Amino acid sequence: MVFVVALLGAVAWIGGARWPDRREVLHSVATGLMVHGLYLGGVFVAIAQGVPAGISALIPGLQPILVSTIASRFMGERVGPLQWLGLALGLIGVLLVLHDRSIIAAGSIIGWIATVVSLLGIALGTLYQKKFGGGIDWRTGNIVQYAAARLFFATGALLVETRAVRWAPALLAARARLRSGLSLRRAALPVCSTWSRW
Repeated sequence: MVFVVALLGAVAWIGGARWPDRREVLHSVATGLMVHGLYLGGVFVAIAQGVPAGISALIPGLQPILVSTIASRFMGERVGPLQWLGLALGLIGVLLVLHDRSIIAAGSIIGWIATVVSLLGIALGTLYQKKFGGGIDWRTGNIVQYAAARLFFATGALLVETRAVRWAPALLAARARLRSGLSLRRAALPVCSTWSRW
């Protein structure tokens, strides 16, 4: 999270991005806690609790179905028949994967709860950002989101972790993957799309 905040800070400074006002900061914090904190935190807690990594990523993959259902029912947005067909096919795919009882037996109840929390975090965070974050500059808004998630994760680490690090090649590889594959990619996509319009 610190790495992405630094990267986006440079992008925001170079681009002269507008900083959010106090109300927009609170909306960005709420979005960051849901989208980054609950979603990513839920996935990693699930994996730590023995839920297979593929499944802990697959359950939050139901997010489009949940978001479409909520948006259609409570936000007045129309979801077309072709979109519903795609969502139904996605749900069928998830059910086909989860029908294997050995997969369901893997992991603890806490891990499975964490996958549901992850799904709710990404779905509700997406809807919240759409409703309240539309006018916030994505560069500075994301800085606030990632900073809030960093504090969230740091608090969790202080409360439940031993804070003893065993530096090993596998740990360094995982950290590099998280920085380049998740955080950097998520931060860089809006940058690339903005630059491509120029």
